[in-house]
Amino acid sequence: MQHQVISKSVFVEVLELISSGQLAAAERICSNTISQHPDDPNITGLLGALLVKMKKFEEAEKYLKRTVELAPTFAKPHEDLGFVLLELDRPQEAIEALEKATRLDPKLNLAFLNLGKALAAVGRGKEADAAFEKSFELSPEHKLLARAVECLQEEQFEEAERMCREMIRNNPSNVEAIRLMGRMAARQKRVGIAERRYRKALEIAPDYTGLIVDLGKLLRDDDRFEEAIACFRQAIEMEPGNARLHDLLANALAPAALTYEAIEAHQKAIELNPKLAIAWLCLGHMLKTVGRQ
Repeated sequence: MQHQVISKSVFVEVLELISSGQLAAAERICSNTISQHPDDPNITGLLGALLVKMKKFEEAEKYLKRTVELAPTFAKPHEDLGFVLLELDRPQEAIEALEKATRLDPKLNLAFLNLGKALAAVGRGKEADAAFEKSFELSPEHKLLARAVECLQEEQFEEAERMCREMIRNNPSNVEAIRLMGRMAARQKRVGIAERRYRKALEIAPDYTGLIVDLGKLLRDDDRFEEAIACFRQAIEMEPGNARLHDLLANALAPAALTYEAIEAHQKAIELNPKLAIAWLCLGHMLKTVGRQ
């Protein structure tokens, strides 16, 4: 019983660190605690979830699998494991974990949503539709957001904006709806409006990497390279192992005439993901421009 008390104390401390954005410190504490209490499912599961947040999916898989061994009736680790396997492009394995999660807790709408994605990825369309419908039934807001995304893709801007405004009226802190309105404005070349919407969303969710990247892309496309570079560097601090972020940074550094820094950023992206074709292409072009073929 003593290890459970220790785990609870550490659990609270780690949650406080996560809420303040100190993810690396939280990871260290979890790892140290697990070395002393390897059979504690609470701290093991928390580390797995933290690694998911940090986009360290391979490491997260190891701890989440250990958690479901230690606590097979806990739904959340199964849900997190399913998400990780989906991100690692292993949808068949993800299906098993997500189905287990939804059996343990039939109200996990995000588990149903990811289950739908996994089923669709392996060609099980009817089952995917049923999973999506269950997710939307549990969270009508997600259904409305999905419809708004479809409208945006079809350039039905007025209808998409109407749905987003409805979601924001019901929940003024709906970050995804505000973000989507930002994307809508960006698609329509309304840069000032898009920027205001992104920044408003970031006031609500300052650690949302996807939002920071959206803002960085907007600023880059508006030739505000220094501000864009700052956004991409901030995103990299939060997700240092994300190859795509290093590539985005390189593509903002290059037009700012920071050629050698851009080369280093492309090289880092390739180091993290050797299959990132666009990084190889851009790196080759840049090396030619500086005479390093």
